[in-house]
Amino acid sequence: MERDFISFLTLKDALEILKLQVINKDILTYDLTKQDYHLEENSLYRSDSFCVILVKSGVVSYISNGEYLTLYAGDILFSPILETFSIEYLSDDYVASYILFTEKPITQAGFNYHNLLKELRQGDSLIINGQPELFARMKFHIGEISRLNSNTLQEYFMEDMISHHFSIILFELSNYIKKDGYSRNLLSRDEEITTKFFTLVKEKYRFEHSVQFYAEQLFITRKYLSKVIKNNGQNA
Repeated sequence: MERDFISFLTLKDALEILKLQVINKDILTYDLTKQDYHLEENSLYRSDSFCVILVKSGVVSYISNGEYLTLYAGDILFSPILETFSIEYLSDDYVASYILFTEKPITQAGFNYHNLLKELRQGDSLIINGQPELFARMKFHIGEISRLNSNTLQEYFMEDMISHHFSIILFELSNYIKKDGYSRNLLSRDEEITTKFFTLVKEKYRFEHSVQFYAEQLFITRKYLSKVIKNNGQNA
């Protein structure tokens, strides 16, 4: 399929599509399932906002800057502004929490936002896995922002409270990046794929001999599976 047209996604468009009424229009939070997912599979998109996704259940596979990536339940994805991506696969039980935000609330955070913006802008997507405590903390703060950002809620200092929870989310991301979590994450994801691959082989080798079969079971491409296994000193 030829994919030479890129759809540009804006935060304003997302607000209209999801029909959300919010106080702070530079921060948007929502939950999505496969049934109400509004992006088309195998189509190219580019966003004008940063994005953090917490996968609560199911699996999503996507291509970002030429890399085929897969998120599982418990994974966290951070995607920078203007990254081109396409959704390749969504499982039927997919449920995830999203927070989209512009640069404006970052500049209003209560710490050195210049360094933070530099950190968030550089590099490709960041996948964080195997961090259940971080996932739980991020889930809580995104949930609080979602609750507070509704314009139907009548509470004092709501914008300050939204900013508070948002600043903590930024701190969590920045802290993970500074601890070189990205490098450790790449290694752990490859190790995870390798372990799952050999577990499947042990269970299915009598009947399944195709690399393509095992790649599909892991929601990755045959080429990527072969690359991961080869990097771990094996052959697929």
